[in-house]
Amino acid sequence: MRSVNLLSNKVASFLIPTNITVLFSFLNSRSAVIRGRVVNPSKRGLVGVRVTRVESSSSSSSSNAGEGYTMTRSDGWFDLMVNGGGAVTLRFGKRPFPPRERSLFVPWNEVSRLHVVKKWKRRS
Repeated sequence: MRSVNLLSNKVASFLIPTNITVLFSFLNSRSAVIRGRVVNPSKRGLVGVRVTRVESSSSSSSSNAGEGYTMTRSDGWFDLMVNGGGAVTLRFGKRPFPPRERSLFVPWNEVSRLHVVKKWKRRS
């Protein structure tokens, strides 16, 4: 196992098994974390919702390519590391729900909290 520190040793660290290759495209001066929760209409956390950063038309195709994605945990909470310093749009997806997008401003080297994302009715 090897340790990877988030936000230049300021927030937290996590372990990655040595047999997994990880490609990071984060700048130490700009790294940030978005934390949020996805809930169903009865306000219970949804597990397994895929959270990805949406490419903006003004960014180059490679600027967000290494940021990856995350999945919500059993309580519906997620944490996603991104390059901060501007507006970030996230896409939330889980079948049978249609995808949903939310945007927020993410400062450099901070943990930003996204208000609760409510999943909507299933597709007909």
